[in-house]
Amino acid sequence: MAADSAIQAIRRADPSGTIGMVSKEDHSPYERPPLSRSLWSGGNIDDIWRNTGNLGVNLHLNRAATSLFPDKKVLYDHEGQIYSYEKVLIATGSTPRKIENSIDDIIYYRGLDDYFTLKALVEKQEHFCVVGGGFLGTELAAALAARDKDVTMVFPEKGPLASILPMTVSKELLSVMVSRGIKVAAEELVTSADKIGREVVVKTNRDTLLAFDGVVAATGTIPETTIASTGDLKLSGDGGIAVDDHLRASMPGVYAAGDVASFPSKLLGSVLRYDHADSANAMGAAAGENMAGGDVAFDHLPEYSSRIFGTEYHAVGDVSARYNYVIDWKEEQSVCNVYYLVNGRVRGILFWNHPGDVVAARALISENKAHNVHTLKGQLP
Repeated sequence: MAADSAIQAIRRADPSGTIGMVSKEDHSPYERPPLSRSLWSGGNIDDIWRNTGNLGVNLHLNRAATSLFPDKKVLYDHEGQIYSYEKVLIATGSTPRKIENSIDDIIYYRGLDDYFTLKALVEKQEHFCVVGGGFLGTELAAALAARDKDVTMVFPEKGPLASILPMTVSKELLSVMVSRGIKVAAEELVTSADKIGREVVVKTNRDTLLAFDGVVAATGTIPETTIASTGDLKLSGDGGIAVDDHLRASMPGVYAAGDVASFPSKLLGSVLRYDHADSANAMGAAAGENMAGGDVAFDHLPEYSSRIFGTEYHAVGDVSARYNYVIDWKEEQSVCNVYYLVNGRVRGILFWNHPGDVVAARALISENKAHNVHTLKGQLP
């Protein structure tokens, strides 16, 4: 999505310049959120395409870029094809974090082909395991349960979305998911997976053995920086490609955007890397505008949202359960705002079970004022 957003921005500034896109996927750019949401509830797959090919772009699909030579301004793909450029954007995204000692039958859910694979399995089988209790894992478990499949979630945390939610809120989500028939094996880490007969058997760190018709993993990701390493680009401490506020990497003519890029946030005073659609689109657009000669300083506070059965949340900024937080309940255990603070400054806000005011949330974070439980209670509706 970052690449398509960049292409659109370039085309707005330069209607006739030559643009090429090299992608290891067989598909042209598409919207990714529907892969774990609307496509499982009657959505039309024709609606996910971003129509990049209509922008006068040379699409080189099923081609993995493997080597970058910034001094010569060329890159190579896996078949040795050479591409020259004046400016290049690396938007390689991230790769799934694999389960150790596992088999090829595990579906590491990331792209459109993974959706097709899981959909075909769902049409034939009944018993599924979702490994991971984060953003993607909770959406996939809900999607499969809504299809009346027998679903078990396995994750090492105490509750779903534990990396972003206070435990009291996580427990509320857990009760909702269990009430919809999802079995949960919390505080268990999948250590291996094997095929026994027609079933996939997973083993946890507690020596629990669980057998399923299919296993889909949403165990986190790692920035895909292989090509960056070949080009001697500087990496950030979080593993992403280090970029400046104009999304320029450490070598001339090279930019990076999306979840592969780590950018300095002036608003929050730290380096950030996000793995969400809103951030990918905003970064891609800013990078494309700058590649076309613009002067855009990127400091976007991203937002993302999800709906798990009837429970919804909207997050703005840097949301993490490792920060101090203030919960402002609107309706006990039902509706609330969660404010995430570091050194008394609000870094992120999560609206639980109501849409909230994203504009007001961004404004509050941008103020960079000191707050506490008393000043935050009732601060936002």
